[in-house]
Amino acid sequence: RRGDGAWTTNPALKGNFAPVVGAIEGEVRDLRIDGALPACVDGVFMRNGPNAAREPALGAERYHWFDGDGMVHAVRLGGGRASYTRKYVETRE
Repeated sequence: RRGDGAWTTNPALKGNFAPVVGAIEGEVRDLRIDGALPACVDGVFMRNGPNAAREPALGAERYHWFDGDGMVHAVRLGGGRASYTRKYVETRE
């Protein structure tokens, strides 16, 4: 399945809402930063939300964000550097 939502007409699975394909083992370190991070910026921004890991049980056209798998994203900022990781929330099949 493609991560761009081209395989469905359901708006909950397209564009910015299209599932991210796969988790990341470890962190993607030293992300490119345009400009500079202020020295006082030091911490982690975490976001959790829906991310269908597989074809929805009722089909893509009936999918709703509350029905599917979850994913946690984390952006770590500090020391003038940035890193990113993402992992699926454990889901019973």
